Amino acid sequence: INGEVTDRSQLVRNSAYVQQEDIFIGTLTVVEHLRFNALLRMGNKFSYREKLDRVKQVMTVMGLNKCKNNTIGVSGYTKGISGGEKKRLSFATELLNNPMLLLADEPTSGLDSYLAGTVVECLRTLVENGRTVMCTIHQPSSDVFSLFTRVMVLAEGRVAYFGDREGMVPYLSKLNYSCPHNYNPSDYVINILSIIPDKEDTCRERIETLCNQHSLEYRQTGEELVKRQEDNRARKWYQLRHFIAPFWIQFIVVLWRELKATMRNKPLVVIRFMQQLVQGVLFGLIFWQITYDYPRVQNVAGLIFLSILSQSFGNTFGVINSFPA
Repeated sequence: INGEVTDRSQLVRNSAYVQQEDIFIGTLTVVEHLRFNALLRMGNKFSYREKLDRVKQVMTVMGLNKCKNNTIGVSGYTKGISGGEKKRLSFATELLNNPMLLLADEPTSGLDSYLAGTVVECLRTLVENGRTVMCTIHQPSSDVFSLFTRVMVLAEGRVAYFGDREGMVPYLSKLNYSCPHNYNPSDYVINILSIIPDKEDTCRERIETLCNQHSLEYRQTGEELVKRQEDNRARKWYQLRHFIAPFWIQFIVVLWRELKATMRNKPLVVIRFMQQLVQGVLFGLIFWQITYDYPRVQNVAGLIFLSILSQSFGNTFGVINSFPA
């Protein structure tokens, strides 16, 4: 990257990946979620105050100050922040480590045009602050498309165009594919690169022509790309940092999060209390007035075994149900 050979550890420390699906603890608030991740990711080289300041900074950058004290919520169960705020929270979580390279998998998926625009505007702000953001996106609106600086158009596993956003329409016009006025360029390029039923051969021939032409253009501009790489080579993109917290901090922070999540989930607290109450009454009736002599040792051992087994299985099943079949 930038002419430098990097290993896996350097890439992990200086890049971040935002998944398409948002994964949160729904009972936590926005600021609690970010504090939890900051305490675990930023390690001992940063003081507690510096970690809190970093949380405030990323909330300001991603526009989360208005909802910082709102619970995240669980879709279909509890009310929480909006879909756009969840997506911005995903980016804020990854920005805690201040990565230079940010990868995102369809950041506008499931959002309406307005929320998609706000998310991409936040990504544009990150780019203007010196970061590199790479993301996949499907059928963006004209407003969202105008926020990108460089685009890569893929068709049938090949590159049909790669370059500046402003240059895509003139490039297609040069190949006799003129985008109509007041028409979304992203919709137009999708139309000419789609496989239409009953016209598969014609469409594939058009795609092959465009991809071959781009390959030729790319070879001609190779010297310019090499020059850009040499200019960036002097700028070290990676910084050797360690963001791993020690075990005792991990234990305390995860315990704090679990207590917060459990106490705010009132139905779960009631169910667990009733479960323990019923088990206690049941075991008490079974082993009522048990004597502590040698012949009754097996009864005491059975009571201990059942108590440990019930506690273990209750927690184990909760973990197992979190994984897909």
